[in-house]
Amino acid sequence: MSQILKVVETRNEVQMILYTNIRITDHDNLEVRRQKRALRKSVSRYLRSKRRCIEALIQNNFTTDDYYCTLTFSDERYPDKGRNANFKFSYFMRMLRRNGCRNLRYLKVLEFRHGAGRYHFHVVLSGDGLTGELISEIWGRTYGYARVRRLMPWKVPGLAAYLAKEAPDIVGGRAYSRSLPPSGLADPVITWETVPDEYRMVVPYGCDLIEREPRCENAYGSVETLSYLLPAGQPTKQFYKTLGLKKT
Repeated sequence: MSQILKVVETRNEVQMILYTNIRITDHDNLEVRRQKRALRKSVSRYLRSKRRCIEALIQNNFTTDDYYCTLTFSDERYPDKGRNANFKFSYFMRMLRRNGCRNLRYLKVLEFRHGAGRYHFHVVLSGDGLTGELISEIWGRTYGYARVRRLMPWKVPGLAAYLAKEAPDIVGGRAYSRSLPPSGLADPVITWETVPDEYRMVVPYGCDLIEREPRCENAYGSVETLSYLLPAGQPTKQFYKTLGLKKT
């Protein structure tokens, strides 16, 4: 039995999954099949995780020069259905371009199921000539209120978990995927390799651990995951200083 290491590398983060290459054969009895399927399900759950796909897309395409926005509608401009909300967002993007913004890229999620149940957008947005003031001014005078903040790569894992709760399974006719990103975003680098049975995943020196899921195993194989933040995506010393903390 061999182990497979899958690595998703982005500008700011690395996601890894180490799993046994499990095959179900005709000779397996029902209990063996059940245990093998349980491990394969763990692998599939990680590889198809919408939250991790969103996280990788954001980390690979956006930096601290870009913006995370929450766009809400006033009562006068409130859309009566999600399709109209998306039309309004498209018009908002055209207005940004008319005001000199170029090479706009974004990842957006339309939400309406929680809180007051009103349509609103969560958007990660980048572009040449884009400023927080311009985003707030154009959305504000057109549709409602915009809350705009600089994107912080070290906060993206939490942001991705938040966005995934209402993110659609299909975006632009395609499933959320690291290899089929929406809105012209760049693919993360994804590699697979066969590694020895004694191989263990570690966080490289200088990188910060994001998440490590404990090894799930039985007599037929194992699954283990690890993700960490690269130095390029970590807070600066000044960030820690302003909070009165020491980086460990």
